[in-house]
Amino acid sequence: MNLKDLVPQFIKNFIHRLQSDWANVKYGFPSDNLKIIGVTGTDGKTTTSTMIYSILKQAGLKVGLITSVSAKIGKDEFDTGLHVTTPDPWDIPKYLRMMLEAGIKWVVLEVTSHALDQNRIANITVEKAVFTNITKEHLDYHKTWLAYAQAKAKLIRMVKEGGEVIYKRDEIGGKFIEKRIKRSHQVLLPVVCDDELVKKKEAAREGLKFKYEINREETDVEIPILGEYNISNAQCAIKACESLVETSSILEALKEFRGVLGRMHVVRRKRPCLTIVDFAHTPNALKKALETVNNLKEKGKLIVVFGCAGLRDRYKRSMMGKIAAKLADIVIITAEDPRSESLKRINSRILEGALSRRGIVLKRFQNRKAFRKTKVQNLKEKIQEIFKEGRKPVFVFDQEKVYSREDALELAVKLAESEDIIIATGKGHEKSLCFGSVEYPWSDFEAVRRAVKLRYMKK
Repeated sequence: MNLKDLVPQFIKNFIHRLQSDWANVKYGFPSDNLKIIGVTGTDGKTTTSTMIYSILKQAGLKVGLITSVSAKIGKDEFDTGLHVTTPDPWDIPKYLRMMLEAGIKWVVLEVTSHALDQNRIANITVEKAVFTNITKEHLDYHKTWLAYAQAKAKLIRMVKEGGEVIYKRDEIGGKFIEKRIKRSHQVLLPVVCDDELVKKKEAAREGLKFKYEINREETDVEIPILGEYNISNAQCAIKACESLVETSSILEALKEFRGVLGRMHVVRRKRPCLTIVDFAHTPNALKKALETVNNLKEKGKLIVVFGCAGLRDRYKRSMMGKIAAKLADIVIITAEDPRSESLKRINSRILEGALSRRGIVLKRFQNRKAFRKTKVQNLKEKIQEIFKEGRKPVFVFDQEKVYSREDALELAVKLAESEDIIIATGKGHEKSLCFGSVEYPWSDFEAVRRAVKLRYMKK
């Protein structure tokens, strides 16, 4: 066991607070001279943050961005680390100081429940707080949904007097935030998002279209990205920006918005089929991602490749297995940062959920040799038999090696026909895959490209 694991969390939080205090002293409390928009939520934080950044930039404002993908400061972009949303207490004031020195006035900051709970963003005041949603996540750490929601709600305390709190009223987390706003001793301006405010929604392979009231005038909005749920993210971004910029800047920025690395990211449009990489790693996000691609599918099958992280919320594993087997046609379970947990044990919990939704294990691979010996044509024939029985074929890759996910993606590419859709979820933009305590270099994008190359090299 790591010695850090023996230290109580409240002591770690106290240390984080001291680190934040000292870092802000070192860098001269840079947030005091910046206008910050904090974005939190279970899903959609990075996309919403990047949309807000794009809109403000389109309007000509000097703006910086800090998300789980990177920190953008002027023309420079900095990697924010592995498996990180909000950088540590030392990095945040450093980035903010760099932004201040670059002449930046506005900053969009993506914020996690961990960062809020652990005092990693202490000493920061925000102009606006944006809550995309609050569903079940990180219960390994927070233990209950209520504790998780309370951690998220700490962002409200960071809003300046008279500042805005933007939230989705039509979901459970939004109702929780609404109550917290009413109980707050601060003078705050609630800004409501609600799916009922969106009119004439259209979601196709070319992107999203809908009507929405911006600055009290209904207008047509177009965004060239996949995922109907991104309309919800766009609502939050629009509400965060409409008091700051002209409607034309909002519409132009969204019309040019190409999404975020690893979020509904199309890797292949054909040969063998439409192939997408997405960061979905919660039950809600997986459900929405699979519903999205099902709406794009015409005749073919939906093949999903995913897993669940080790040393994280164990309760979601079976749930995600159920969702995958319900919404996908072929389910492939594999590694997503098992860390020091047994991958086989993690996969078994996911599998329980899949089997409860008429899933049936077609193959469970313990090593690469067994996978290499498997003939794809035989698998395709067995898959058709399973479909005739009204069941869903499930493949499981238990290898305690990085190639567990490599082989899983290779199988998906080998099984795919031209009208199918493959979606690989859980890793998105991330550049490593963790086994034990080692972060091995990894990219879903590159793994898909290698699998495609391998498939067509042999023909």
